[in-house]
Amino acid sequence: MNRVALARERLLRSKSMSDLFDVGLLIVVAMIWGSSFTVMKITLNTMSSLEMTVYRTAFAAVFMLFLSLATREKIKIKRQTLLWIALCGLIGVTAPYLLVASGQARTYAGTAALLMGTMPLMTLLLAHFLTRDERLSVGKLIGVGIGALGLFVLLGVEALSDLGTNLGAEALILGGVACYALGTVMLRNLDEVPHAFATCAMMCASLVYLLPIILLSPDATLSHPSSSILLTAVLGFIHTGLAIYMLMIIVKRRGASFASQTNYLIPPFGLLYGAVFLAEPIAFHALLALAIILTGLAITRRTMPPRRQSDDEDPAKPS
Repeated sequence: MNRVALARERLLRSKSMSDLFDVGLLIVVAMIWGSSFTVMKITLNTMSSLEMTVYRTAFAAVFMLFLSLATREKIKIKRQTLLWIALCGLIGVTAPYLLVASGQARTYAGTAALLMGTMPLMTLLLAHFLTRDERLSVGKLIGVGIGALGLFVLLGVEALSDLGTNLGAEALILGGVACYALGTVMLRNLDEVPHAFATCAMMCASLVYLLPIILLSPDATLSHPSSSILLTAVLGFIHTGLAIYMLMIIVKRRGASFASQTNYLIPPFGLLYGAVFLAEPIAFHALLALAIILTGLAITRRTMPPRRQSDDEDPAKPS
């Protein structure tokens, strides 16, 4: 085997390992967020969604600050970048947390999951218009469509039939999903910022937005049982800080459209957790849905090569 063939084989092997890493990281994020529903359900028995959001955001900020210091990240950023981070904290963290939580409290769980499943398509469209290297393609649309089909198989016709029963709540969820999608695309512009610091800064910005709201809320209180505080710490450390940190890595390596595929994987993992930890029965259609979603993910991955980094990549990037 000559040198050219050897170099090609090494390149293909390296690309294969890179692909496996990206897909594996995406699945890990989905596994983390899939378990968050159980933790949040228990936590909401003793505190409101607003109080839980404040606690989990604060814990996430503290955790990511320690991670940034422990990894000795070199932080050299401009004022415009800090303003961009603050905007990401508003659009990608604060707004969707409040909108989705408010909408979910007033509609069916299946309907909420179905509406959340629109995020990959929203991200695909936003990335097409707001970036230079994540253009729409037939392959991407097929992959996203197959993922949506898998989600529909999982949730069933009942979720679709429930659409329209509470337009106000559904509008809130869709607004939150749109914020998630836009926030994911905006993360592209933080490629050069150390990820732990960027996540910490976004959480701090989110707290600045949340504290006036909770202080003006007549029923809000920050005094809760230690067990509930512990659960919010888990939500903050793992389901918020660590998950967003890993999401930023995926966005940097593969782009926002690929990263948004986590929304298709979260519901199946939620069902699997229920089967494993709560002995809940798992139907065949749930496994079929997971297989369909993974197929869509594989197709989407093949149409999204690793991103090429450049200083002037996106027109919206702060200078």
